[in-house]
This record gives sequence, C-alpha cells and structure tokens, in this order.
Amino acid sequence: MPFKSAGDYVTFMSTVAQLIAEVHKLAPDDHRSFLRSLSQSKTIRRMQIEDLRQEIAVGIRQADAGLTKPFDAADLKRRLDEQLSVSGKAP
Repeated sequence: MPFKSAGDYVTFMSTVAQLIAEVHKLAPDDHRSFLRSLSQSKTIRRMQIEDLRQEIAVGIRQADAGLTKPFDAADLKRRLDEQLSVSGKAP
C-alpha cells in the first residue's frame, strides 16, 4: 500500500496499535514521510488540543475542589535535583 498522507492512515485506523502496525509495514522513506506528515496533521493537532482542554478542565476541577497548592519554584527545583541525583544525572 503506497504512502499517501498521515490523514489517510489516521482516518482508517481505529486504534493506536493498528496504526503502529501499519506504520511498521512502510518502507523507511515512507516511514519518515509519514511521521513528518503526522506531526503536521490537522487531525493530530485537533486531538492534541482536545487532550489539552481535558487536562485544563481537570486542573480547574481540582482547583475548585481545593486540591491544589500555590506554585513553589524552589520546591520544584529541589525535587527535580533529587530525582536527577537518584538517577545518577547530577544537575
């Protein structure tokens, strides 16, 4: 099956697993073209925007329920530094 566009594949694939299986069947050049097209696909962008909207809605519900705390940059830096030191990747 010759490569057409990412939209062609996304339209006909009902699951991520099916999409991945089909991409693996592509020739290397078509594989690169597909990935480039996929990253620029309006369908994918709409899906990403919808995911972002859902994440924002969750955050708003958490804030409304009092499940959030003020942002503390120093605390975030400390926790990230700890994670890096545990993984052996010192800052």
